[in-house]
Amino acid sequence: MEKKATIYLNFCEESNKERVYFWLKAVHPLRSKVTGHAWLEFKADRGRWEMDYSDHSLQLLRQLCLPDILVNTYYLNREPVTYSSGCKVLKPLSNNTVGGDGTDLPTLWAMPIVHEGHTMIRYSFSYSKPIYRLLKAQAFLKWNESYRCFVGNNDSGDFKVLIRELKGIALLNFRKGIEIRDMELLQHYQAQWDKGSHRKSCQVDFLEMMQARNYSDRTVVTYKKMIERFINDRRWVDRNMGEVTVSDINQYHEDWASRGGSSASIHQSVNALRLYFTHLGKGKLVLNAISRPKKEKKLPKVLSKEEVKALLKKAGMENEKHYLILMLLYGGGLRIGELIRLKKEDLEPDRKMIRVKQGKGKKDRYTLLPSNILERLQRYIRRPDEGGYVFEGQFGGMYSSGSIQQFIRKYAGAAGIGKRVTPHMLRHSFATHLLEAGTDLRYIQQLLGHNSSKTTEIYTHVSSKQLGQIVSPGDMLDS
Repeated sequence: MEKKATIYLNFCEESNKERVYFWLKAVHPLRSKVTGHAWLEFKADRGRWEMDYSDHSLQLLRQLCLPDILVNTYYLNREPVTYSSGCKVLKPLSNNTVGGDGTDLPTLWAMPIVHEGHTMIRYSFSYSKPIYRLLKAQAFLKWNESYRCFVGNNDSGDFKVLIRELKGIALLNFRKGIEIRDMELLQHYQAQWDKGSHRKSCQVDFLEMMQARNYSDRTVVTYKKMIERFINDRRWVDRNMGEVTVSDINQYHEDWASRGGSSASIHQSVNALRLYFTHLGKGKLVLNAISRPKKEKKLPKVLSKEEVKALLKKAGMENEKHYLILMLLYGGGLRIGELIRLKKEDLEPDRKMIRVKQGKGKKDRYTLLPSNILERLQRYIRRPDEGGYVFEGQFGGMYSSGSIQQFIRKYAGAAGIGKRVTPHMLRHSFATHLLEAGTDLRYIQQLLGHNSSKTTEIYTHVSSKQLGQIVSPGDMLDS
């Protein structure tokens, strides 16, 4: 079946839902019909058509689109992704199939919606009488006939109550996962997936301390995981943490390494435990005496220029957004976290530069904006969105890093690249190809945002520029 041409309606961000707009590609069949209508206005500065949001205007638009063009109003009902009460959409934090007692439990899905001009949470689940009765008994939830589900306020206190009441009945989860600013809620939320009922949790005041010191969200979650792994070790699960010695900590890491633990994970554990025991008041002893494993010297994995071209070609044939994302990851050497946080005002096309705000280590820097995508990128970002991100997710807000990882693997497979391709591999390729092109290592260090030149020097071991000029002894045998 041939796919019909479609136009997508969005609310004008400044109109308070009184006007809507849509874009048309140059080859869209509606372009020949949109001129000369008093109810339809073209905004040249934004490259879009606008009209009043009324039944009459929608009826006129649908008549104009008959018989072969569809009018899609999905985005008029999409939800904003910024939660109040300290929550916002991010990558899921936990496995959603394992319950607290180790058995499979049904899932109660929470999803943000716009209801009567306010951000609300709607709850959906595969029908279960115990879940239905529990939700019906909650004073903060009401049944909504329009959505055919329970709807409640966007409040972290409500989430805590539901997690507590659902224990043994179901698991509370969010359609796009959550980043939780309320550390007590984070503990309750993640505890749902703990297999043991006696498992200890990291202290809330320690998590709040990291938050107050402006540690990144990823670091907070990683340190929490490392500390809970340590304090639930069977050797001292019943001991007071004040009684644990440095030799205990060192032995713990040695045992972990002997079972095949990576040095990177153990280094993270050392960092987490140093901070944790400092918080407990044992900092002077621990900071000086906890030993670290010897770092593994692994070379970064890179793609050849031909492989990058093949990857970009596959993406460009299927999805404009995916192509632009890959071009910025490779052409600007961006980390995936830096790319998804990129705002429109961070692009400086006149200078062909990208300003990376608060990258790793909370540092600002500039990197390169590829000139061969400027026109396509500027055309793409004419789409306004509430958060102002260069690339927004399906329901608005920050794009999902998991989605990027997924489509990179898909395009790499389609391009016949016989290795596991990751977003960070494009950053490594950026640095390596610059070095092979003769770019000074100090400039590459600046573009990547490395503190030390030693970190950047690892790419000299990957670059084939000098090594490729060396003649193998095997090739000298016939000379």
